[in-house]
Amino acid sequence: SLSSEVFDSAEFRLSAHPAQVFPYPRLEDDVFKDVSFALEGNPKAVAIFEPLIKRIGGKTFPLCRENKPLYHTSCVMASNLLIGLLKCAEGLGLRAGLEEKQSREIVLRFAFETITTASEQTSFDKALSGPLLRGDIETIKMNLASIKGSDEEIIYKLLSKILIDVAKEKGLPIEKAFEVRKILDS
Repeated sequence: SLSSEVFDSAEFRLSAHPAQVFPYPRLEDDVFKDVSFALEGNPKAVAIFEPLIKRIGGKTFPLCRENKPLYHTSCVMASNLLIGLLKCAEGLGLRAGLEEKQSREIVLRFAFETITTASEQTSFDKALSGPLLRGDIETIKMNLASIKGSDEEIIYKLLSKILIDVAKEKGLPIEKAFEVRKILDS
């Protein structure tokens, strides 16, 4: 997450951040195949390092030092915080009376199908489905009532607010979007 400024030698300063998770030791030969690396630092160091990344199958893109924290936060949201969201959904399944294995399987199925759909589209927006997209006010109210006063309620509301504009672009009428927003703000 740190910029190239942490290195003493100005001439060889380089930060290369792979957009890849490594939750366990990975030993296969193609571990970096098609992995994107954010390169930030001295152009000389970039010129030396870029061909090395390409030789191991990686891809590179330039990143400004000032944008390194924002880029890293994006990566954390797409990996670690996604795990947090999955744990949240699994926990709701457990509270609903599902067995741990069953809750995990259901959550993973939904997540897998959503991510697969998103990966097959040109935009994440096209993968949106569910009560928000339909403007199903009663279901949204029911969902929120079931988690009232919990961290899950905060997460549900925050993420739903982010998606209201997406739902409008996909056909949610403005008046329904306004009504949904009012519920989420309460």
